Amino acid sequence: MPARCMQIVVGTVRLLAILATFATIAPITAAAQGATGGVRGKITNTATGAPVAGASAVITGTRVGAMSGPDGSYNITGVR
Repeated sequence: MPARCMQIVVGTVRLLAILATFATIAPITAAAQGATGGVRGKITNTATGAPVAGASAVITGTRVGAMSGPDGSYNITGVR
């Protein structure tokens, strides 16, 4: 096979490998972007173990959060 034909074949194989990688990753990324979840827990006093009412639970680096209820529990929904 002439050198020029070999270059075309190698270039085509590389292009197909890149396209196959993108075709595999793109749907996973798109699905992950639309997915949401939640965070829930209970805030307690470390010394006594008593629930802490009215405490703020905030996801670091965001403005997303919730306030704990009378029993110290909180629920943050719509987390990406």
